[in-house]
Amino acid sequence: MMVAAKLLKNNGELIFITPRSFASGNYFRAFREAFFKEIEIEQIHLFGSRTDTFDRDDVLQETLILKGKKQKLNGHLPSIVVTHSNGVRDIENYTEKIYKTSELIDFNSKEKIIHLPTNETDDKVIKLFKSWAGSLKHYDIQISTGPVVSFRATQYLYEQYENGKVFLIPLYQLINTAKMRFEWPVTKKKQTPIYSAL
Repeated sequence: MMVAAKLLKNNGELIFITPRSFASGNYFRAFREAFFKEIEIEQIHLFGSRTDTFDRDDVLQETLILKGKKQKLNGHLPSIVVTHSNGVRDIENYTEKIYKTSELIDFNSKEKIIHLPTNETDDKVIKLFKSWAGSLKHYDIQISTGPVVSFRATQYLYEQYENGKVFLIPLYQLINTAKMRFEWPVTKKKQTPIYSAL
């Protein structure tokens, strides 16, 4: 994407199908900084399913389609069109909403995260998040994504706390999240609490 952005002439357009992971996180922060110096995002299409979108090619990745234009004055495009479908099969029956660019990207922030709402609930969560006065650290909250990918680290996971060999802590997964709180343990069919070795 960055090479294409650099090669474009002014007002040239690009369209990419890409993993949506570049939209947030430290790993892509430098990329976003450089990309937004070259490109104004005009439209983003989001897919609700990571499995149905490109299942024929066995792509199990959250993807999006991004359309942008090379602009000299970055951050001044007044709006971004966000469309959404569950996958490719229903792409013609998409939903659409137009957002102010500033609602999705804070160009004054260090992170320059792209917020990607697909419905009204997402809109409300983003507004709630932006209403917080301090950082997560200010609220004594730390978030880290992906240090334990369970199916790749089975040798470090235990179903029983009393193993007596290593110090164990609860492993929170998506099933443990509820509205504005964590629930642990959660016992559902074929789901047992999992502990991770430190």
